[in-house]
Amino acid sequence: MLLYAQGNSIVCAHHDTLTIERRFSSHAEEVQILAVDTSSDIGKGRLVVSYDASQTAIVWDLMTGEEVARFVSYEHLTCAAWMRSGNVAFGKQGMITISWRTGH
Repeated sequence: MLLYAQGNSIVCAHHDTLTIERRFSSHAEEVQILAVDTSSDIGKGRLVVSYDASQTAIVWDLMTGEEVARFVSYEHLTCAAWMRSGNVAFGKQGMITISWRTGH
């Protein structure tokens, strides 16, 4: 699966043919950060987090397209990384500001 942000949507395309399989379109503004959980046993490549210009982060289930969680940051974030524990950490200018634990 190939993921990329296009405006306020996340596009999921098949990696061999680039055929679009699904599109996540719940963001109000342009997506700025996109990160897939490939490191934890909890996510197993299924969970994706995206963050947009309105400072809203959405955690998605990649296989179903369902929204797992949504939250808003009080500060502009510049990076996101999934941790081995299943938490996703957000940061700005080298400082971790939020940590979210998956419920799966």
